[in-house]
Amino acid sequence: MLVVKAVLCVSHGQADVERGFSLNKHIVSETQVNLKQHTVSALALSKMSSVSTRKWRKFPVTRDLIQRFRGAHSAYNEYLSSLQKEAKASEEEKQECLKRTRETESLQQK
Repeated sequence: MLVVKAVLCVSHGQADVERGFSLNKHIVSETQVNLKQHTVSALALSKMSSVSTRKWRKFPVTRDLIQRFRGAHSAYNEYLSSLQKEAKASEEEKQECLKRTRETESLQQK
C-alpha cells in the first residue's frame, strides 16, 4: 500500500522537463554530439514550434523557395570561407610581426 501511495504522490509537474529531455535526446543523436548550445537551442525551438503549430505541413515548397535556399546556403558557405581567409591572414600577419620583432631584437643585441 505504501508503494501505491508513493507512486500516486509523484508530481506531474515534471512532465514538461521530461519532454524537454526527450526532445533533446532526439535532436542530439550520436552523430550530432558536437553541436554547440545555440544550435541545439535553435533546433529545439524549431522542433517545438513545428510540433505545436503543424503549420509547416501546409507550407508550399516552390521552385523559387528552393532556389532561394540554395542561394542562401552558398552565401553562407562564402561567408564561412571569408572568415577562414581573414583568420588565416590575421595569423600570417601575427607571424610576420613576430618575425620582425625577433629580427629587431637580434639587431639591437648586436
